[in-house]
Amino acid sequence: RQGITVKTADDASYLRPVLNFLDAGNWKTNDAGVRAYVLRAPGYGLVYGIFVGFFGHPHALWAMMIFQILLWSIAVSQLPELGRFLGLSPKISIVSALIVATLPTFWGFLSYTLTEALTPSLVILFYVFFFRGVKGARAGFPIASMVAGALFLIRPALLILLIGVLPFLRVFTKRQIPYLLIALIPLGFWQWRVFQFTHQINLHPIYHEDANNLYRPLHAAVW
Repeated sequence: RQGITVKTADDASYLRPVLNFLDAGNWKTNDAGVRAYVLRAPGYGLVYGIFVGFFGHPHALWAMMIFQILLWSIAVSQLPELGRFLGLSPKISIVSALIVATLPTFWGFLSYTLTEALTPSLVILFYVFFFRGVKGARAGFPIASMVAGALFLIRPALLILLIGVLPFLRVFTKRQIPYLLIALIPLGFWQWRVFQFTHQINLHPIYHEDANNLYRPLHAAVW
């Protein structure tokens, strides 16, 4: 796209709402019907919008790609610490981090404008700060909750990560439990918007009666 990032069919649903909002004040894609307003959770678009605000389009694409690479670099540098939290030896932790850092299996999406370019980094950082909180670091749980809040707004399906928190609830105090709720607030606001348009709670509402493409209820039934 613009000779900068890898062009994908999903760019329209991730990038267009930002540009439409800046142009006309409406957070929506160019699709027909309700789908235009609720197709994608806005997390990735909001991050991209920050760079659009500073650099304009298309220069924001450069900034976004550099940001994704830097965030990934920071996250990978924390993997040895995460390995030690999980009981791995220092040597295995470092080797594992090097494997993740060098194999494109893990970083191949960094030049795309897709959530996959951000979510792996945020997942790593979420667990790093969460385990720091488990070990007693004061800032661990607050930062983990903010990272999780961003993560869920970027990719709501990653709510499944909360299952990994359940075994550690015994270390929480009454003061720390609200951090779990803080992580859900951004997605909660988005789900309220989805409900206003669709009258249902749906993490990824694809199929709509007024769609003019393959994403109608009939096709949902086929799938």
